[in-house]
Amino acid sequence: MSEQSKVFVRTASGLVRTISPWGALGMAVVMPGILNTLFLGEWGAGLFPNAYEPASNAAIVLLLPVMAVFYLFSVAMPRSGGDYMYVSRTLTPVLGMVTSWTFSVVYWTWCGLNNVLAFQYGPAVDLVARGEMSGNQAMINQGLFIMNDPWTLWIGSVLLALLAGFIVWRGTKLTMITFYTILVISLIGLIAMVYAWLSMPSPAFFQANLLKMTGVSYQSIISKAQANGWTSGFAVMPTLYAGVTYVMLNTLGNQGVVTVAGEVKEVKKSAFFALFGSLALMVVFWLPQYLMLYEVGGREFTSASAYLFQNGLNPLPIEPVWTYLTAIASNNPTLTTIVTYSFVASDWAVGFGGLYFSTRAIFAWGFDRVFPSFANKVNSRGVPVGAVTIATIGCVIWTTLQVWFPQYLRLIGYTTCVWALAWIILGVAAIVFPWKRKEIFLKSPDIVRRKIAGLPVITIMGILTVIISLYIAWATFVPAITGTNVLYSFYPFLTTVLILMLIPVGIFYGYYYYRTRVGKVRMDIQFKEIPPD
Repeated sequence: MSEQSKVFVRTASGLVRTISPWGALGMAVVMPGILNTLFLGEWGAGLFPNAYEPASNAAIVLLLPVMAVFYLFSVAMPRSGGDYMYVSRTLTPVLGMVTSWTFSVVYWTWCGLNNVLAFQYGPAVDLVARGEMSGNQAMINQGLFIMNDPWTLWIGSVLLALLAGFIVWRGTKLTMITFYTILVISLIGLIAMVYAWLSMPSPAFFQANLLKMTGVSYQSIISKAQANGWTSGFAVMPTLYAGVTYVMLNTLGNQGVVTVAGEVKEVKKSAFFALFGSLALMVVFWLPQYLMLYEVGGREFTSASAYLFQNGLNPLPIEPVWTYLTAIASNNPTLTTIVTYSFVASDWAVGFGGLYFSTRAIFAWGFDRVFPSFANKVNSRGVPVGAVTIATIGCVIWTTLQVWFPQYLRLIGYTTCVWALAWIILGVAAIVFPWKRKEIFLKSPDIVRRKIAGLPVITIMGILTVIISLYIAWATFVPAITGTNVLYSFYPFLTTVLILMLIPVGIFYGYYYYRTRVGKVRMDIQFKEIPPD
């Protein structure tokens, strides 16, 4: 069959359904990073100083309609590519490329950021804290060197990115074993972290140990923050903003399960299990971390220390990331090492999972001919090696940018913003799906075709998704608009968002033109069909 007469590049994807419902759940829980609260909580406390973050976990409820849209679409179109497939087949292919590209590049951004943070908040914090406990200045200096030397961070972080790429390249079996292993390590770290705080004799112990290890008193941190504009007490709106920005950020990634739907067994069961089950487990895993810092460590101290750091006024030897504060609370070298290195595994999992999920999106682009043909190359083990190579290169590039341009890419809030903007597009697709693609809707399983008061459930969930996503996008812009944080400048934030969302438009139309004019391929036909399994 000639290239011109083919609807798709192959009659089968070449991918194999090997992921079980339990495996899908494991990926959805592990990929966002079970212990990432240990730095995202601190960032949220600094960015929204009057937020009571244990309550901000309630913001996770806002994700339910969004997860419902992903779930219903995954049942209607259980193919690799996930959101790319849903939007390109329902609205327009270029918008499908925009949403999918956005998610994929954010995955790579996280890979770069989290690989660097794995060193800074893991081994570096471990060495500094244990050095302070024992009075070993050489150990402290070694930790500070790892934390601040760009070449050390770059080499180590790139190796972590390459490790993730190698595991994914080896196949789904090793990938799933890795997810399960990280789950166990993360839970060990969570237990050690909670034990460190609960076994602390009294708040006075933490305060005394803080002064002994850092030379900075507990009350001086609160007083300095107050002198520089921080006010004590908690309010509803900052709490909600913190939840929308950083609790949401800590959940993003579980939706990646639908990107690998073409390899998941019993999609109807597995996707539900993964998307909704992971949200429940996230609350179970993250709430204790917030409570330890706010209720045991002290609400005012936790908020004030984070505020000072985020505004360039940190009096402590290093950033008051919660792995470090946990070390101060325990004064125990063994617990410190367990917590910090468990954090490394949990943090690395974000980049690892993001790389894995993005490969299936890239594969779908290649399958639709809107990306280099190399992207849909599959080996004898059913691994899309072309997409894995591209995703690994993307992660290495973003890791390099994170090391050498840290202040710009530290605007991690933009990832939540562009993610929410992509959700808006997805929500619109869900709203019109029953009418725009009526033939697919009517052939879908019963759960997809259900209605409430005559209106399809997927349409209702789409409406809610658009409303919620608009609010999330706005909430992430609040610090940049108000100028409440020195790291969040409006124009770098805005231009980052716009550039990330315009690049895929150029890629799509460039390849569309090339395929239709040079390759003489009927590109319009394939977007009317769901790709083969």
